[in-house]
Order: sequence, then C-alpha cells, then structure tokens
Amino acid sequence: MSQAKSIDMDYAAYEMRDIMLRSRVVAWLVLASYYATLGMAYIFDLSPEARRFYLWIYGVGSITSLIVCIALHISKSLIWRFSLPIVATTPVLAEAAFFQPLNGAVFWWSVFVAGYAAILFLNKEERAAVFALPIIVGLGGGVVLLLHPKIASLPANPISHGVFRYSVLQIAMIVAAIVGLLQYNYIRQWLLNREMQLSDALARQEEANAQLLAEKQLSEQRRQQVEAALVQIEQLREQERLSREREAFLVRYETLMRKGYTLSLEEFADQLLIELSKDITIFGGIFYVRDGQGWVVKASYAFPEKVGTYVSGGTLRTAEVVRQPYLISPAPMATIDIRSGLLRPRPKGVLYLPFYSEVTHEVACIVEVVLAETLKPETIERLEALLPRIGTYWWVRSQSLQKSSIHS
Repeated sequence: MSQAKSIDMDYAAYEMRDIMLRSRVVAWLVLASYYATLGMAYIFDLSPEARRFYLWIYGVGSITSLIVCIALHISKSLIWRFSLPIVATTPVLAEAAFFQPLNGAVFWWSVFVAGYAAILFLNKEERAAVFALPIIVGLGGGVVLLLHPKIASLPANPISHGVFRYSVLQIAMIVAAIVGLLQYNYIRQWLLNREMQLSDALARQEEANAQLLAEKQLSEQRRQQVEAALVQIEQLREQERLSREREAFLVRYETLMRKGYTLSLEEFADQLLIELSKDITIFGGIFYVRDGQGWVVKASYAFPEKVGTYVSGGTLRTAEVVRQPYLISPAPMATIDIRSGLLRPRPKGVLYLPFYSEVTHEVACIVEVVLAETLKPETIERLEALLPRIGTYWWVRSQSLQKSSIHS
C-alpha cells in the first residue's frame, strides 16, 4: 500500500506541474488575444465609440490579464487558475452586452471555455471549483442576456460580428478539441499504466506480506523450539541437581553406617536421629526397635525421658504395614506439647520412617519425628530410599550381636 501511495503522490506532483504549464501558456495566449483584438480595433474601420470600448475592455483590461500571467509564474494558488477562464470570457461577454444585435454564439462558447478550462487547469481535489467555474460564467452570461436590451447601444462591427474573428474562434475551438482528445488519451493511458503499477505493487505487497507471515511463523516456531529446549535444559538441570543432592544425601548415611560398626546400636540410633535433624527440621524424634509384639524406645532426640518406653499397635503398626514414609499432617491435637520460655510452636506433622530389611522384608526399626516444617516431595523421596538400606544394616548388626551372644 505504501507503493500505491507513492504512485499517487508522484502523479499528483506531475499533474500539478502539467496544470501549471498549461495555465501559464494559456494565460499568455489570452493576454496576446487582448492585444490582438485591440490591434484589430485600430486596423478595421470602427466608430470612435467602438474603438473607445475596445480600448477600455482590451487595453485597460489587459492589466488584469497581465497580473494573472505573472501570478501564475509565482504561485500555484487555485485563485489564479480559477481567474484565468474568467479573464478570457469576460471581455467577449461584455461585447455581447454592448453591441447589437445579440451574438448568441458567445454564450455557449463562454460556457464551453469555462468547462474546458475547469478540466485543464483544476485537479480532482478541487472538485468544488470545477463545478463552480462554468456555473459562474453561465450566470455571467445570464446577466448579459438580461441587461442587453437596456445597455446595448453600439452597432455591429467586423470585430464583434465579423467572419475573421469567428474564424479564429472556430480554429481555436478545433485546436482545443484536438488537445482535449490528446489529453483524454494521455489520461486514459496513464490510468491504465497506473492500474498496472498498482496491481504490481499490490501483488508485490501481498507477496511480501506472505513472506513476512511465513518468516513470522517460522520465527514463532523457532522461538517455541528454543523455549521448549530451554525448559528441557532447565528440567535436566533440575533433575541433575536433585540427583546430586540425592547421591550426597545417601552418601552421608552410607558413611554413617560404615562408622556405625564402631558404635553400639543405641549410639548408632542416636547418631541417625541427629543426622536426620540436619535434613529435616524437627522438634524431636524417637527411635523404636521391635520388642515382641510391640516396640521399645532405644534412642531419642530431644525426648530423653522416652527412652525405654514400650509402645504397641497404633500408628506404629500402620507404618509397619505400609513400609514407606508415613506422614500425619497436620499434627494431631494429642501430639506432645513442645514449648520454651517464649514459644509454644505448633508442629506441622508427625513423620514415621519404617526401616525394613531387604532380606526378611520385615520392619526392623521405626523412627518417629515431630516436624517443624512441611516436607518437600523430593525430601520424602530421599528418606524413602533410606528405608531398606538402614533397615538391612540394622537387621545385619542385630543378627551379628545375637550370634555373638550365643557363642559367648
């Protein structure tokens, strides 16, 4: 569309240059006709009154024509182009008004000149002036028709009604018609060329739009691919981070189990609770070991008074059955009351970790901790990976101690 607009602007500029050229040429021709008519007034045998009339109309009146000629070389204003056909027809209509008999041909000639001038000297943006020009000249002719019976006082002469002048007018009309036809053919050819240019411009614009749309779609696809790749990379990084943290988590407990061979089972249980307190924020914890049909507290974290306590059934039985981290959240109202001199915090939940042997598939020990914060899913997943490892470790060491006691 920008190319089509550029074509319109170029044509408008060319049209205005062409109009101004025609206007200036015609303006000088009109001025020359003034002086030619004034010269004929002194060549032909006219009455003093008639010569005086031509002197005023074409001699003094030529000043107006000269002003229009000069103004057209200085300005492109509509007023000077609009004035040109009026300056050309006014003296002829004045002749028709003052000379007898009435020369009717002057009226249609003046209207034709006005209409033809509107086509030649005005552009399409000046539509109001195009219609106003022949109307104004036509109204002037109407005024002449009304005033002629009252003001016509001069007899006909070779200039006002002679063959020579009207032969010149006839030739001028023929030349004007030929120029109009040529101008029409030029305009029609230009319109055809412009239509072709516009069609080509629109086709190129549509092709450019289609190419731009395709590039935009391709760019959008690439953007989506890049975003998907970035998301995938971020997911892989996150998985790698979680994997490293999980491996580091398990390595610490493997290290604890290796060092645990130098410790008693009770000391290992204490160290296990301390290690768990580093990975999850807890208010306290208890380490249970099977004792017959129930469970006895072997170690504790923050609850030393619970060591040696015997418990059976309940949530410990549930944890034993599910053999995976068993979380009760929110913490039941009966959860042990934890307080300090300033605080009485509310536990977020109670977590049970049933450690089971991979050999017997039985739960060997259970850890119960009171949580101070909500656990993340990845933390629970890591703790679940510890259950068979520590359970098997505890079962192996328990079996070793039993065999040692038997042999001793």
